[in-house]
Amino acid sequence: MHNHTKRVNGVDYIIVNTLANPRKQKNECEMCGKIGLLQCPTCRVTYYCCPDHALIDHLGIHQNICLLLKEIRTPSTAMGSERDRLKREHQKEKIVLTIIETSKREAMIHLVSNQFEQAMAAALQAQRNSIQLFGSDRVELVPAYLLLAEASMGLESYEQAESYLAKARYNVLEHPDCQNSLRSRLHRAWGRLMLVTGRIDEAREELAEDVYYSSLDHGPEHIDTTAGYFHLANSFRLTNQDIIAATIYDKVINIWHAFLAESLRRILEKSQQRAMRKGEKTKDGNHPEHKEESDEFDELLEDTQVTEVIGTITRIYQFRQATTGDNSVETTRALHCLGLLNIYAGNGEDAATQLSVTMENYIQLKGEDSEEVNRVRKEMESYL
Repeated sequence: MHNHTKRVNGVDYIIVNTLANPRKQKNECEMCGKIGLLQCPTCRVTYYCCPDHALIDHLGIHQNICLLLKEIRTPSTAMGSERDRLKREHQKEKIVLTIIETSKREAMIHLVSNQFEQAMAAALQAQRNSIQLFGSDRVELVPAYLLLAEASMGLESYEQAESYLAKARYNVLEHPDCQNSLRSRLHRAWGRLMLVTGRIDEAREELAEDVYYSSLDHGPEHIDTTAGYFHLANSFRLTNQDIIAATIYDKVINIWHAFLAESLRRILEKSQQRAMRKGEKTKDGNHPEHKEESDEFDELLEDTQVTEVIGTITRIYQFRQATTGDNSVETTRALHCLGLLNIYAGNGEDAATQLSVTMENYIQLKGEDSEEVNRVRKEMESYL
C-alpha cells in the first residue's frame, strides 16, 4: 500500500516505490517516457517522472480524460463468450475515439491560447491513442502530428517540429486519397516552419500548395483558404515587400468581411423567423411545426477558429495602422471586419467600440450619407 504522496496543484500524487514494481511492469511518464515516480491517485494508470510533467499533463489534458484512461488501461477480468469479448472491444474503441477527439480539441484550445506545453500534452495523447486504434502509418495520425508540430514550434523546438511534419508527410504520401483539407493543413504547417527558420522561398512554395489544396475543396475566395493567404503575406513582410503583403492581406479582409456580413445577416434573419413562429398558432390553438431549412451557406465557426481569426485580423489591422495610418480606408475596412468578427464572437463591447470608430472614420473619408456609413449604422442598430 502506498503511504506517501506529493501534492501538485491540489492533487495528491502517489509516490511510487519503483523497487516494488513487478519486473515486467513499466510505469512510464506520460510526457517523456522516463520512469514514473508519481501516480495519478484517481485513475491509478498514469505516471509522471516529476511534478512539472504531472502539472503540465493535468492542465493540458488529463483532467478531461482521467477516468476514460482508467477504462481502457485497466485489464479486464470479466469472463464471457466471444460475443461478450467483441462487445467489450467495441466499447473500448469508442472510448479511445472519444479520448482522441477530446485530446485534439484541447490541444487546439491550448495552441490558440499560446499554452504550448499543455498543447503538447494533449497532442501526445491524440498521437498515442491514434496509433493504438489505427496503426502507425495511417492518415488518421496526421492531425495529431500537425498539433505536435504546432506545439513544438511554439516551444521553439524546430527540429522536433520538422520530425513530426516529416512523419505526417510520409503518412499522407502513403495515402493518395487523403483529403485535400488535410494536405492543405500539412503544407501550411511546413510553410510556417520554413518561415520561422528563415527558409523564405521554401515557405512560399509550401504556402502556395496550402492555398491550392484548400481552393480545390472550397474555391480561392473561401474563409478556409485565408490562413494560407495570411502566412503567405507574412513571408513578403519578412523580405520588406510590404506592397505585395498588403495586397494579400486585403484579400484576407475582403473574404472575411463578405463571410461575416452574410453570416450575421442570416443569423439575424433566422432569429427573427423563430420569434415570429413563437407567436403563430393553428386553429386548434397549438403552435405549428416548422422544419428547419438547410442552408449551404451556414458555417458555424468553432470557438478556437474564431479566436485564431481575431488574432489574424488584429495583426492585419495593426499592419495597416503602421503603414497607412489610423484613418485610411484600408485601416478602417480592417477595423470594420474586426468589429463584425467580435459581434459573431459575442464580444459586444469590443464590437461597439470598433464599429463606432469605423463609422467616424467613414464619415470623414466618404461623407455622412455614404454607403459605407449607412451600412455600419445599420449593423450597429441590428446587431448591438
